[in-house]
Amino acid sequence: MFEGPVLENDVIAYRYYADSRHRFDIYAKSVADLVMDTVSWNYHNIMDWGSDVLKVGNSLGIGSPAIWYKDSLYTLSTSVKKELTILENGDNQSTIRTTFTDLAIGDHTMDLVQDWSIAAGQPYTSINLKITKGQLPEDAYFATGIVKHIDTDQTSENGNQFYAYTWGKQSFHKDYMGMAIFADKKFQPEKIVDDLTHTYIFKNPSIDGVKYAFLAAWEKGNNQVKSEEDFKKLIEKFVR
Repeated sequence: MFEGPVLENDVIAYRYYADSRHRFDIYAKSVADLVMDTVSWNYHNIMDWGSDVLKVGNSLGIGSPAIWYKDSLYTLSTSVKKELTILENGDNQSTIRTTFTDLAIGDHTMDLVQDWSIAAGQPYTSINLKITKGQLPEDAYFATGIVKHIDTDQTSENGNQFYAYTWGKQSFHKDYMGMAIFADKKFQPEKIVDDLTHTYIFKNPSIDGVKYAFLAAWEKGNNQVKSEEDFKKLIEKFVR
């Protein structure tokens, strides 16, 4: 019913569409129990457990992986084979691996692995992208971002980490919500212009992979984040 896998902990849940969209979505929670395997088809409504709070559309949603090539964003949409594997499903952490065989980016193909993890008690999930066969085309870069429900995003640094975030009435229900992405500065994040997404590419040319994370907080959710100041404090608890 969710059209793809869901990672959930006591704080929040996220899913990605496992079809050609390959975009991430947010399930904000108002309870600590693990509930995503029991919710009804009314998950777009605000229920006693929380709600699906993000309208993704054709944007990168929150933290969806992409590749920037020849002034275009390519999501991880077209491959000969796409295989999902549960690497771990424990009390403290869960990880889902997606293996792409012959992922097409323009006229180029490569094999790519995406490891997606969540840990107990944390509002964020981590993405690790690694090319296992082939390479990115020349002048192509890994990318990610945040849907442009708010016209401007804010950026900052804390220690070795870079982060970008939005805050405002941007949930599906027009409640206050914050969304953020963050990564080590060694990946050289740089903003590019895109109509639908606050998009960042990772300019480090020596890498065949990248690691980053994303997080969200809904004003009615478990994090009790009620203001932009609260949200920035939440980000900086984990970005350092």
